[in-house]
Amino acid sequence: MFKIKLPKIARDHKIAFWFAVIFNLAILAGLFYPSISEWKHKKQDKKNISQTGIQTFTYDITEKKKEKQSLLKHKKEQAAEIKREEKHLKSLKADTKKEKQAEALAEKERKSAQKKAKEAKKQEKSAQKKAKEAKKQEKLAQKKAKEAEKKKKLVQQKAQEAEKKSKKEQDKRDLTTEINTEEDQERKIAQEGLM
Repeated sequence: MFKIKLPKIARDHKIAFWFAVIFNLAILAGLFYPSISEWKHKKQDKKNISQTGIQTFTYDITEKKKEKQSLLKHKKEQAAEIKREEKHLKSLKADTKKEKQAEALAEKERKSAQKKAKEAKKQEKSAQKKAKEAKKQEKLAQKKAKEAEKKKKLVQQKAQEAEKKSKKEQDKRDLTTEINTEEDQERKIAQEGLM
C-alpha cells in the first residue's frame, strides 16, 4: 500500500495537528449542513410535504450571515491558534538552542577548570618538590654552619692555648731575663768587690 508522509509539524506536534484536522473537518461539515435545526426542519418538512402537499420555502439570509461570521470567527481563531503554536515552537527552538549553547559553554568551562586543576596539582607537586629541596639545602647549610662553628671554636681554643703558651714563654723569658739581670748585677757587684 501507499505510505503517506506527514508534514514535519505533524510529526513534531501530533496532538495539535490532529486537532486542526478534526477542527477543519467539523467546519467543512458545518458548511455542508449550516445548522442542525435545519436538519430537523427538513425531516419535518418532508413529512409535512408528504402529508399536506406542496408548501412554500423561506430562506433566512441573516441566519446564513451569522453562520458565515461564526465560520470566519472560527477560522480567525484557528489562524491565531496556529500563529501562537508557531510562536511557541520558535520560542522552544530558541530555548533549546540557548540550552545547547549553555551546555556547550558549561562543558568548555568544565574542561578548562579540569585543565587548570591539573596544572595547579602539577605546580603544587613542583612546589612541594622545591620545598623539600629547600629544606634539604637548609639542613645541609645548618650542618655546615655547625661544623664551621665547631672549627671556629677549635681555632679559638687553639689560639687561646697558643696565647697561654706564648704568655708562659714570655713569663719564662721575662723571668730568665730578670734572673740574668740579677746575676749580672751580682757579678758586677762581685767584680766591683774584687776590684
